[in-house]
Amino acid sequence: TENDQDTEAVRLLHRALRGGAPAILHCRVHQVLARRHLVEGADHRNAVREMQKALATNAQPDRRLFLALEEELTRIHDRRRRARLLARIPATWRTRSDITFVRARLLFHADRLEAALELLRTHTFSVYEGGFGVRRLYIDTLLALGLKFLQRNQTAEAEHCLRDILVYPENVGAGENHGEHGRLARFLLGWIAMQQGLGAAARTLWEEVRGPDHTKAYI
Repeated sequence: TENDQDTEAVRLLHRALRGGAPAILHCRVHQVLARRHLVEGADHRNAVREMQKALATNAQPDRRLFLALEEELTRIHDRRRRARLLARIPATWRTRSDITFVRARLLFHADRLEAALELLRTHTFSVYEGGFGVRRLYIDTLLALGLKFLQRNQTAEAEHCLRDILVYPENVGAGENHGEHGRLARFLLGWIAMQQGLGAAARTLWEEVRGPDHTKAYI
């Protein structure tokens, strides 16, 4: 491929699979072809097809390949295949942080917010794993759940979720500025306070929304 002979390279890769090639070779060739689809044209659907072949031909479970496939399925919004994929998680993987994250993310995308939040709250994520992604998912889940409770007129539950957005739990990995999420949480908490006749508390929260400490965008 370095000599602009991509078509010939692909032909040779497919040729390598003939004549009873070992499973590991099949797996690696399909991984290379998947990578080609992503690098050359951001062709996520064909990349998924090659990753699925790689996973099917690999004799041993490959967690990194599994996670790469889940990520591509997320990119193309294929929640059904993500669910089928996650249902095949080996038992020995279930307590890992990276697997816990993708399980919680699928629950979030399926609008199973309480289950996603429970998974995130009961697992301890290292600050060295996932960057800010875990905390972002945690905050997104709290905000979505808080809004859902408000729609149901469950004010106490909504207030609890919104206040939790303003607290940093150490089990969700690396921290980051709340930014717009924090400002929205304060605005909604002010609205709740106003509905409860707590005008002074509402004004304090709304002033915090305007304050310089909460102007950095989170998203």
